[in-house]
Amino acid sequence: MNVVGKPDGARVFFALSPGERCRRRLFAVANDFAARLGGRPMPKETLHLTLVFVGEVGLDRLPGLRAAAGEVAQATAGGSVVLNRLHHHPAGKMLWAASEHCSPPLGALAEGLRRSLLARGFTLEARPFVAHVTLLRRLTVRPPAGDLDALKNVPIRWRYRDFVLLRSRSGPGGSVYEPLGAWTLGGN
Repeated sequence: MNVVGKPDGARVFFALSPGERCRRRLFAVANDFAARLGGRPMPKETLHLTLVFVGEVGLDRLPGLRAAAGEVAQATAGGSVVLNRLHHHPAGKMLWAASEHCSPPLGALAEGLRRSLLARGFTLEARPFVAHVTLLRRLTVRPPAGDLDALKNVPIRWRYRDFVLLRSRSGPGGSVYEPLGAWTLGGN
């Protein structure tokens, strides 16, 4: 296995990237909560919804990742996700926006990628897919329960037509994501 940060390895994941309007709205929610509860909002340009976290892979395996993505993109249509609930993880001191009900097309996209990667010999964590976007890290104050309903009446609706493969690198201000590929979904 390669060590994170070595030139022959990459820490990668597949994700949806929000459009600018959605990104601005997510960032505004993050900043609002950071002002009231402390913590560090995720940088606006890093906001994303992880479809499948692959982890550390050798750079020689990138063609397999790209092939899996191409296969799934051709067979899967775009769709939408509605982020309508906030969640707080006290131990991780994190706040994220989530979808109360994952749409079948979004679940199919994540599961299709997962299956295609497993068929190509990639090892993935066995964790269920949860449609969410991390907004804040290092919260200093626990959000009042009522605050977690902030998106209930004004959800963030996000239409997606493509997905990306991102490489995560640690930087002085947190993680920096480098795009390694993008795929347009069929039927769009």
